[in-house]
Amino acid sequence: MRRFNQPTVPSTNVSLSEIIKPVYGASIVMLVDKVTLRSLTHMCTQTEIAEHGVVSVALINTSESLSGVAGNPCIAYICPSDESLSAVYKIVQLSRERKLFKELHLVFTGLVPENTISELATSDSGKLIHTVRIIFGAHCMLGARFALLPQEVESPYSEASILRQADNLLNLLLAIGVEPFSIRYLSVSSAAASLAGHLHKHVMLRRNLFRYNAKGLITYETQSIRRDSSILGPKTRFPPRNKPMEVIVLDRRADLQSVIKQNWTLLPLLSDFGLLNNDTLEFCDETNTKHQYSKTSSALFEQTYAADFFVLTMSIIPELRKYAQDSTLSQGEKNAVIGICSAASTLSEYVGKLNYTRISQIENSMHNDNSSEAIALLEKFFASQGVQRGKAKQDILLHILESDTSTARKLLFLELVVSLFFSLIVLITLQYNVFSIQNVLKKLQTIATKFFLAAEQANIELSQQLGAPNDKLPQHIKRLSDATNAYLANYGRQLANAFYYQWDNVETSAKTAITNRVASATSPGQGSSLNGNMELTAYLNDHNASLQQTDPAILSQIGTNYSYKPRVLSVAEAAICNLLLESDFPITSATDRNQLADVLRDAEEHQVLIYVLGGISQAEHTGLETYDYYGQFNQAVRSPGLFKRRPQEVTGAVMCGLYNKLVTLASDRIVSRLSVVRELVEDITSGRGALLKV
Repeated sequence: MRRFNQPTVPSTNVSLSEIIKPVYGASIVMLVDKVTLRSLTHMCTQTEIAEHGVVSVALINTSESLSGVAGNPCIAYICPSDESLSAVYKIVQLSRERKLFKELHLVFTGLVPENTISELATSDSGKLIHTVRIIFGAHCMLGARFALLPQEVESPYSEASILRQADNLLNLLLAIGVEPFSIRYLSVSSAAASLAGHLHKHVMLRRNLFRYNAKGLITYETQSIRRDSSILGPKTRFPPRNKPMEVIVLDRRADLQSVIKQNWTLLPLLSDFGLLNNDTLEFCDETNTKHQYSKTSSALFEQTYAADFFVLTMSIIPELRKYAQDSTLSQGEKNAVIGICSAASTLSEYVGKLNYTRISQIENSMHNDNSSEAIALLEKFFASQGVQRGKAKQDILLHILESDTSTARKLLFLELVVSLFFSLIVLITLQYNVFSIQNVLKKLQTIATKFFLAAEQANIELSQQLGAPNDKLPQHIKRLSDATNAYLANYGRQLANAFYYQWDNVETSAKTAITNRVASATSPGQGSSLNGNMELTAYLNDHNASLQQTDPAILSQIGTNYSYKPRVLSVAEAAICNLLLESDFPITSATDRNQLADVLRDAEEHQVLIYVLGGISQAEHTGLETYDYYGQFNQAVRSPGLFKRRPQEVTGAVMCGLYNKLVTLASDRIVSRLSVVRELVEDITSGRGALLKV
């Protein structure tokens, strides 16, 4: 009788290469379930899937539809639920199904009972299955497991952490092999100034290392670079060594754009932590695997697995089809691209049919011209009155109280929901800039008052069930209640004036600056970069500028869901086009200003390393990796890199993304969505952050 060895449990740092490892380099068919399809879309872009040779991605229960790609090796990347295991048995037992694939490699995202492995081996009489592996925690609930396991995390803003980050950043620069000619920082952030200052001292003291490295006399690579992926990852692709380097240090706390002005932020946050469906509350219990696997058919996953609209709103399918006509591609590569087009079309169609519930409706409503629908939904889900044993409860809080999970976890979810409510208030007010509309503000204040009162009552009830008082959560609720009142009464208006821009207008001005700059370079006397810079500067300084007509060409490029770009993208574009204001990013090195002007004169003559103090979000990294905004407008400024083919043996690190060839994004850590919400709340309520500057 055939037997499989018990699968091993590798690291949870999962990449696409890890999943397709057994047949890397071949043309591959991937079978996934609904849970892991969402995980796959979060781990890599559709372009990367095509470049790794994946011919087609299909749901495992529809494998019979893959007759057109028969004969390829197949990777089944699935959560070991009853449904997905049943589909695997069907594939290995039916002769028609077996003929579809040359070989089958199973990748499970959770522990598999030993008897299941034995039964699977017995069923595989045709020896179709070649490998069985477990990549534990690879699916979307990894974030939930992390949330339920308290961990001490070093603050990125402590002095010790800043010193360590300066050392690591120096190692990165030495590994790149280019001495920075300028180190600039966000002027409103003392932490960014401190990090830039330490880095400047390191560079000055170790200047000889850069010079020796440039001459090929040494190859500088410290142990920390080889083993520590905090900045570098395996096979990180470095920028060119022959171009001058400029370093820009950003502080995440001083940058609301990258925290809350992303249309794809809140819905994935909720799906990651399972707040809206009590079927998922027990999913993270690793000791109860049978019960755990039975929860994977939850409606939550069906409704939210593909909720990241970012990739789907950039005309990706037409662009990929154009890419498939490239005469330099092999037939296998063309087939891979065509397969991804088919998968993307299916995914897009499925997203269009989804019936999102609760918070997702609030997010979707924010694409409208006014705030009325978003506020109505906020009131419905957070301030509507339900009844439980005669007590008035909010809808979402009632959902938590009625769930069958433990009281301790209910308290954890209550804490998360309170934080999410505050972030929704901030998101809605800044999205519509409603601070001059008194009736809207009064409505929001009423909703907030009802919600926080109900949250306090829910905490009292749960504490009584637990049999012990919870001192931390009441303080958390009171702190956010006070912060919400202060925000709506006064602070929000100041915040909006400082950070609210209509980015379409900024992009229009930046495009004008580029056009003038290129015209000046090609036809002296016909235009100058100064005009464009002045136009952009004037707009950025005019916080109360009325909305102007948006350039339709720009809207067609960025997609309707990409109106508010992460700040790092905007900084990258401005840096490469010499549009940064010196007052915001002062020069900290001793470089002569004339020399700086000479280097920056032509965008092709220098590169930029943007270091984000406080972490990079996955969406920001994805944006930098997949979308070259200005490359779409002007070939003379920078060649387009939207679907530029990369060598297959090179993969980008999660925390070090290359933006085309000339801008590199780096950070000390990746920012989880939960930590973004908590840090935003902490910054606003503590009074310590640069957010309070107006």
